Amino acid sequence: MTEFPGRQAEQYFGFISRYHDHVAWIDMDSGSHRPPPAFGTFVKCEAEDEIFYGIIFNGKIKDIDLCLSPSDREQSPSVLSDESKKPRVRLTAELQAVIVGSAISGTGQFRRHFYRQPATGSAVSVLHESELVRFASDFSYFRTVISLRYAVPAEELLINLIRKFSVFFGEPKNYASHVGKELNKLFDDDHTLTGQIILRSGIYSKNRG
Repeated sequence: MTEFPGRQAEQYFGFISRYHDHVAWIDMDSGSHRPPPAFGTFVKCEAEDEIFYGIIFNGKIKDIDLCLSPSDREQSPSVLSDESKKPRVRLTAELQAVIVGSAISGTGQFRRHFYRQPATGSAVSVLHESELVRFASDFSYFRTVISLRYAVPAEELLINLIRKFSVFFGEPKNYASHVGKELNKLFDDDHTLTGQIILRSGIYSKNRG
């Protein structure tokens, strides 16, 4: 696992390598069998007194190293078949996240528009469930996702997020109505597209989650 001085290392998984037009590239280097965050995962990073929030939408494996010693590399076929010598896997990946807004540290007030940008080298972490609650009912950031349809798979992201956040609501019908109203505004009353997104999210399923 990558170490981050002065921070809880287990919460962080990578660094921002570059940023352009609401999209951040994140370099991940893990030596602890830790998989990259999944599609639709909410992440955050801090720059001075501002916290930026993003959603993972793409990723690629750059390198896989079995972390074998020089002697083991010479006999790698036998080592790989020996369960007692099962090698550790070091995974290097590049992820992309759409930055959907920010908040000033200490206030917690989310805003879609921000005037600075995430700094190169900023450490990135996955949001805890307690932090996700704010995004489960306030869908103002959907507008940013939809506005970047040329760069990110917006509809697939929305489907993933709607499904994920349905667990915070007990009644699927009320939740679907709430989401539908927001989407209709954003899609200029395209009820067909809104209906398709809600249907594909599966939030009416009893086994959603």
